[in-house]
Amino acid sequence: KTLGTIRKHKKFAKTGIPTLDPVKEMNITTEELNKVLAGIVDLETKLSESSLTGNPHAEAYMEAFSRKVKLHAKVAELDKTINQGRFMVMTDDLRGMRRVLRKLEFIDKDSVVQLKGRMACELTSADEVLMTEIVFQNVFAELQPNHIVALCSCLVFDERSEDANPTNPDLLRGFENMKAIARRVGEVMVECKIPVDVEEYIGKLKPQLIDTVLAWLEGKRFYEIMQSCSLFEGSVVRVIRRLEELVRELATAAKTIGNADLEKKLNEGRANLKRGIIFAASLYL
Repeated sequence: KTLGTIRKHKKFAKTGIPTLDPVKEMNITTEELNKVLAGIVDLETKLSESSLTGNPHAEAYMEAFSRKVKLHAKVAELDKTINQGRFMVMTDDLRGMRRVLRKLEFIDKDSVVQLKGRMACELTSADEVLMTEIVFQNVFAELQPNHIVALCSCLVFDERSEDANPTNPDLLRGFENMKAIARRVGEVMVECKIPVDVEEYIGKLKPQLIDTVLAWLEGKRFYEIMQSCSLFEGSVVRVIRRLEELVRELATAAKTIGNADLEKKLNEGRANLKRGIIFAASLYL
């Protein structure tokens, strides 16, 4: 009631009730207030100097800026939706892979890691699931150390080559067994809703360097093995180095699952593989 009476007073009819000065009239002298007042003065100065002050199009500009802010917010929301969608796709793939591992007995129904899973955990240089299945299907059981290592080259060689497939009957039979296992693994992935082309998955096994690697394992010199190979020297060096890493991991994995015979063969084959210029500290030595 009192405020209404003051507002109606003729002294304030046109100008309104004046604002009290917080420092002079209210005696507020805190540092926080001084900062706020300084900020207000700074903003008022900037506002008076702005090119939009008094601009006849200022209102249209403000509306355009408001639309821009809304569009940016919409873009941010859409990005969030896309990321959530990607996460859902990833989650579906993870669930599918867990079904694969359960079906192939890498884990049990409670997702507890089994013997196959323990072996797969030791492998990083090739397809862990396929490599483990090859071992557990006893593809290497009756093979010589050099033949085992030569067959493993199928899993680390990933270039195109016109070289012929292996002619050794034992190696050829072993390679066909590996293809059959790859087909089964691929079909299980498809059944578990993993987006895999079975034929393409089988095609990852490339046998073109088996004979070349075998020749190296048997003690031939580098220039001799390159005479029967159409690849560049660097490609062969890279594959054999990757192969040595895979064989080392396989030997560790064989030890983990208690397969002493396979471990011994792999270590013997690795000793034959890791020699000569391919494993020199520098190719200029």
